[in-house]
Amino acid sequence: MLEFLMNLFASDFMGHGYCYLWRPQIVWLHVVSDSLITLAYYSIPVTLVYFVRKRRDLPFHWMFLMFGAFILGCGTTHAMEVWTVWHGTYRLAGIVKFITAGLSVGTAAALAPLIPKALALPSPSQLEAVIQELHREIGNRQRADEELRMSHDHLRALAARLQNVREEERTRIAREIHDELGQSLTAIKIDLTTLVRDLPMKEGPALQRSQSMLKLLDQAIQSVQSMATDLRPGILDDLGVAAAVEWAAEVFEARTGTKCRVSVPDVGMATDPERTTALFRIFQETLTNVARHAHATDVNVRLSQENGNLALEVHDNGQGIRQEQLSSRKSLGILGMRERALLLGGELIIHGSPGAGTTVRVCIPC
Repeated sequence: MLEFLMNLFASDFMGHGYCYLWRPQIVWLHVVSDSLITLAYYSIPVTLVYFVRKRRDLPFHWMFLMFGAFILGCGTTHAMEVWTVWHGTYRLAGIVKFITAGLSVGTAAALAPLIPKALALPSPSQLEAVIQELHREIGNRQRADEELRMSHDHLRALAARLQNVREEERTRIAREIHDELGQSLTAIKIDLTTLVRDLPMKEGPALQRSQSMLKLLDQAIQSVQSMATDLRPGILDDLGVAAAVEWAAEVFEARTGTKCRVSVPDVGMATDPERTTALFRIFQETLTNVARHAHATDVNVRLSQENGNLALEVHDNGQGIRQEQLSSRKSLGILGMRERALLLGGELIIHGSPGAGTTVRVCIPC
């Protein structure tokens, strides 16, 4: 091995300078030219390696490395041309050329199959067309999203207007039922009571019939009052949302037998009628859902003002709502509650688990 290396680097032959007759012009012309070629060839692989390291996403990046190795071999060949001007180590120069030849053949063999694949790559003009098409598609998507958002805003505004119109209509009908129909029934009862008292009858079928008529009138008056209250509780407009929540809880407990505990602030809660109505309607819908689905025996209600928001929380000890029920399209009551809160810039949160009850929390800016 040592002998091989000694022979490899041995200078047994004359250098090229003898072929050039050591004429300075000829010698330095070859030396400078080969040196410049060597420097250029050595700089190209460095650039290719840097480029590949920065752009690992490029296809066929390994081909750049093969080109770099081939060009490095070519540069070394020219470096040997400078060396052999003075030193006749032609064995070493031959081995360098042999290695360079192997790299050249390998690069050429690997390059040939890549030509069809490289030709199949999109050209800059094709890429530019694709980019422009993507820009157009993005613009269309943005316009569609904006139109959809505007449509949602319009629908939400329409829903808010319909809610207000419905509440106004319910208030008007409740007032008419209470003031006109209720007063008319009360007047009829008074007149009928006076008429019965003035008639000369103390017993018999006529007395029983008159008492039955008075009882029916009392039931009709109660029904009218109940209808007016269901349409628009007067306590909501007269005493505010806290008193209305306490009243609705008492009515719910009386109707269902479910214990309902209410916690409200000691001081009055100043807020506009629209928010008061929305919060009260959400509370009514929550109690309706408890009565229909929860099978609860205990309900806790807390009304408060927190950080400029009107907050209502209702928790029951029922069977608990499931996630699929919350996201079901059939849950129109929950959808209506959520929309009422969103229309006023608030939020509705419902969570529950089987056997652990359900909690409904609504928060609306005052």
